[in-house]
Formats: sequence, C-alpha cells, structure tokens
Amino acid sequence: MRLRQLGTTQSVVFFAPPEVDQSIRDTCGLETSDKTDKKVFVNSSHVVAWLLEQTCKANDQLRPLYASHGLDFCRRMEALTMHKKTLRSASSRDSLLGVLEQPERQTLETMYGNDTVDTGSVLKTDGFSYPRLQRFAEQLRTYRSTTGHGTAALQGAFEEVEQEREVEVQVEQQRRAQHNIDFKALRFNGTVAKSIRQFVETGELTGNNGYEGMFSFLASTSIGKRYGIVHGTPSRLFVTTEFRKTIDASRAGQQFHDDFLRPVDWLLWCPASQTGVVIIPEELELLIPSIRASKYTQLVAYAAPVTRSMLDFSSLRFYAFPEFPKKRHTVPEWLPIELGILAGRLYMTYDEATAMAKYLGLSPNANEDCVRNTMSFCTNPTSFLLEWLALRRATQDVLHTPAAYVCQGRQLQPDHSFFLKFNKRLIHGEDEQGMNDDILEQQEQIMEDDEKEDMEEEDEHDEEGDGLLKIRLENLALLDGNMKVQAQDEQKRDGEKVPL
Repeated sequence: MRLRQLGTTQSVVFFAPPEVDQSIRDTCGLETSDKTDKKVFVNSSHVVAWLLEQTCKANDQLRPLYASHGLDFCRRMEALTMHKKTLRSASSRDSLLGVLEQPERQTLETMYGNDTVDTGSVLKTDGFSYPRLQRFAEQLRTYRSTTGHGTAALQGAFEEVEQEREVEVQVEQQRRAQHNIDFKALRFNGTVAKSIRQFVETGELTGNNGYEGMFSFLASTSIGKRYGIVHGTPSRLFVTTEFRKTIDASRAGQQFHDDFLRPVDWLLWCPASQTGVVIIPEELELLIPSIRASKYTQLVAYAAPVTRSMLDFSSLRFYAFPEFPKKRHTVPEWLPIELGILAGRLYMTYDEATAMAKYLGLSPNANEDCVRNTMSFCTNPTSFLLEWLALRRATQDVLHTPAAYVCQGRQLQPDHSFFLKFNKRLIHGEDEQGMNDDILEQQEQIMEDDEKEDMEEEDEHDEEGDGLLKIRLENLALLDGNMKVQAQDEQKRDGEKVPL
C-alpha cells in the first residue's frame, strides 16, 4: 500500500505497548502532559525519529563485530600474500592454516577477565607488509578503541561469536545426519538343493538341507524374535533357503533384514503328502523340466490378495500346472491360511475369515487342539500378525481389511461389505442365484425397451424420409411442367406446332 493520499484522504495510526510509548517519549523529550495538564500525543514524526535512533543504537552495538571482521580480513590478506605456494608446499599450507584458524577454546580468565591488554592475535596491527593494510588496521584499532569494548572478553573469535548471539536467536540443537546404508544384493548360486529336486520328482521332502519351516523363517525376523516365535512349530508349509537370501545385512550388524522380504510367488504342492514348498523364480526356471515330467507335484502361482479382486489366488486355482481336478479336489483348510500369513494376505471370503479365526483360536467354535496348536508358535499371535501385516504391506492401511478384523477379534457377518460381492450364503433372505435371476430379468427388460425405442426411432426416420421424397417428387413435377410451358412458348414464336 503506497499511501499516495496520505494527509488528505488517508491516515496512519500507530499502536504500541506502554513501554514503547515511554521509550518514544524519552527519546523525543516528550512529557505525558504539558503545564496545563493537557495530554501530549505522539505523532508520526516522533515514531520515525525513535525508529532511526533504535537503528543507530543497533549499528553502534555491532561496531566491535565490524572491526573484528575488518582486522580478520587484514590478517587473511597478509597470510595469502606471504604464502603463495600453498598448492605445492605442505609447510606453506600449514602456515596459512595456522593464521586462518582462530582458537575458540579459551580459559575463563581470558574470556571474562578484567585484563584490558590486547593479547588477541586479531588485534595485532603491526607487521603488515603492505602499507595500505597497515593503515587500514591502524584505523580499525583506533575505531575499536573508541567503542568502549576494549576488554579481553570481546577479542578474537569469541568476540565474533558473542556479537552474533546478540543479533541472532540460536536454537540449541545438534543435527545428526543419518545416511541410508547401501546394502549389497546377494546373487543366486545357480543351483537347486537336492532335497527340493527330490521333492519335485517323488513328492517326498527328506533331509534337513535346502529348506526350512515357515514358522522357522518367521522366527528369524526381528518381529518374530520380539514375539518369541518358536522355531520348531509343526507345519507342512516350507520355504527354500534361497527364499531368505536377499541382501548382505552384515553392514547393519544383522543376519536378516525385515525391510527386504521376498514376495510369495510360486508354490510346489504335493497333494499326496499334503506338503507345500515356496520357491523363488530363479529356482523355478531350473525346475521347470522336472515339474513337467513329475507326476507327484504341481506348480501353483500365488499372490497375496491385497484387494477384493485378487481373491481367486486364495483358492490356488488361478494357475496350476498341471491343473487341479475340477471335481473331488479340495485344498486343505490350513494351506491358504498359513500361505496368507507368510505372504501378508489382507482380503478373504467369509468362509476363509471364519477358518482363519478358528485357526487362531478366536472363534467360539474353535476346539482345544486348534487353540493349543496356535499358541504353540506364538504366545500372542494376533498382535504378531497385525504387526507382520503392517510390515508386509507398508504402504497400505491394513486395519480396515478382513485380516485385521479377524486379528482384532471383531465379529464379521456374511452381509458385511467385505463379502457382499463374493459371498454365496444367504444375503438379506435371498440367495445369490435368486438375486442373479432378478438381475437377468431386469437386464432383459432393459434390452427390450431399448429395442422398442430403436424401432420407434427407425419409424420416425422412415416417415421423415418419405416426406422428403414426396417433396422432391413434387419439385421435379413442377420443374417438368415449367420446362413444357417454356417449350410451347418457343414453338409458338417459331410458328411450329409440336404435340405435347
């Protein structure tokens, strides 16, 4: 706002606390009231004068700092002139560094003593080789002595620090930069364990090398160690030793890092022995010929259902080689549950949610054996799963998913929004087939109405076309009549009669 009309149609009002008002009056020599007890007001000229006075006082307080900067400039210029071979001579660089550095560690007597003798190296104004620098240093020394700050407390580097503290509000904090650790990725050794190959060929998992149990893998994570996952928990789901090898975490002082976990992509499943082994893609490439020739194991593609549209993976029928029989084949109830725990599954059907609650011992229908088996791998499985799901799905809100509802012990109903699209049970008193029939009838009725509208539009177009054709024929008839009349007129003029 430029206030171009100030004094005519514009005005300025200053608001200040009582201490500022008194300071303005003291600076300008104004009294609160005159001899006639009439109140004396402060106008804009008094405010401007007070502001200029405060600026001058602030600059006067900084005069020692400016003098210190000037003397330090003289010292640095003299040092650069005396030591010109700093790039080639180490001794010259050390000498230059000794001049440039100012000691900040000083004794209390030096900083706060009453000694007025100038002992700081900053104030030494003799010995400059250049007369111009000598004159400048003498002028600064004289200028400095007139400021009234000649004590040792305002000398050297400490003076500069103290002066800066007067004009700058410092926050007492210490910044510690934490840099990301660059981990080295581990390479695949190019071979598959003998026990895994034997499992593909025979369907039997023997030996103790090349694989480990699912719960043993979970127990090796930091979350598993914190919740006390038992290594020897019985389970028919295993992972290969290559599944845990992702990075070299020795730089972080660990053998395993939770932030670098492999996703569960491929499962080797033996229906006869009810055994599953999770493998990595590199192992799959080497096992493809054996899987094609095997009659005991199947290759199953899997991805943890993190959205409602991914529920087909829970049934393990999305892709399997060779395919599962369409009839008389059921996947054991525990396999999708344990596989979902390992992979971090969030979404499931109502039946799967009920089975998971029973597996965790949260269902009222869970028997004692189920509860005992669940408690055997962890004393607090629900808290472990909530934290494990949050780790597996770091960028998703896991609390508003069926898996989190089950872990929290919240009651789920078949008509919940999680299961409306995929539930095959009764929904509001009507089965899914009945609802589908109603939807089909509505769709057929809509199609019939659309056909009727299309036919009516075609009839309208036909009527419009007939009208246009009739108008065109009438125009042609009029044109033909005009041509005949014109021909008769020409024949009359020529004296010839031509029959029409």
